[in-house]
Amino acid sequence: MPIDTAVALVPLENEDRAIIRDTVENLKLGWKGSELSAFRKLEALSDDTTIDAMKVPTRFIDGTKEKFQGLANIYVALKFKGPKGFEDSTGFAGKFSGHFNDQNEAIIDALEIDTKLFERQG
Repeated sequence: MPIDTAVALVPLENEDRAIIRDTVENLKLGWKGSELSAFRKLEALSDDTTIDAMKVPTRFIDGTKEKFQGLANIYVALKFKGPKGFEDSTGFAGKFSGHFNDQNEAIIDALEIDTKLFERQG
């Protein structure tokens, strides 16, 4: 008789969704130099881009502890230098995916931010 080696997928509980939300919303801390390419896309939008807030509605987090995904709203301040320098604030839609490690910490594996409408034309 073959041994079933399939791992049972653990569905997300509300507490898990709160952990994921907090993890994603705190990504903004020290985001410069992040391995997540989405943050490099934000940096390229202006001379000085800062994240004002990242908000993750828990109702849009889905999946299992082994693989979850969700949606985020990313709010940034864009500062432009030069003779007519100015600052603007805007928001972008984002999506993320990740997993929980053995210490029950949410690990964000990927973050995508849709910046197409605001990318500088060179």
